[in-house]
Amino acid sequence: MGYKNLKKTVLLAILFFLSVSVTVPGIIYAQENNSDAQETVEDNFSQEKIRARVDTYKESAKNDISQSESKRIASVCKDAQVKLQTVKARVDSAASQKKEKLNGLSTKLDVLLQKIKKTSVDTSEIEAIIAQIRSEKELLITTLLDHETTVNDLVLIDCESDPEAFKAALVTAREQRKNLLSQLDTFKSLLKEQLKTNLQSLKSNLANQNNNPNSEE
Repeated sequence: MGYKNLKKTVLLAILFFLSVSVTVPGIIYAQENNSDAQETVEDNFSQEKIRARVDTYKESAKNDISQSESKRIASVCKDAQVKLQTVKARVDSAASQKKEKLNGLSTKLDVLLQKIKKTSVDTSEIEAIIAQIRSEKELLITTLLDHETTVNDLVLIDCESDPEAFKAALVTAREQRKNLLSQLDTFKSLLKEQLKTNLQSLKSNLANQNNNPNSEE
């Protein structure tokens, strides 16, 4: 393929990416159904693993509760856990598909970057942006999966015998959700502002080069 044709190909790739890919995947979760995934889930929610996480929740929450509050929580937490089953189902129905979409976006960006690098345009800025997107993506996925685990723990904790654990897990889940929304805003900004702006600039540069009769063939 001639260099001018290569630039046309890359230009079309950028136009396509701008039209369909500079979006933030919605928070939609789906459970995996294979046996290996099921074994991993069961192991992650063994009583030993839950107890270890409960200790972390309590340490992070640093929220001692009074005896009266402990009794109050113990008296209502079972009903709360029934209602939390709906939240758990919603969260469980979201994490793996969200992760898949985020990783898919990252892969598309890597493919696009390799195409752009074959042209004469400076790719240093977009490489830095994509590296930052990749880093934020990993952070977002980690927080997403941690939040999923905490919500599952909330349903499984023996809240009547350890109401402090239930409250600490609830505080942790709320904090994780707040962090998740903040990280999602950062990710949106990277995609819709920095990445989109840079791709549009590259598109203009390639279009100008392509229309230049002195461009390499």
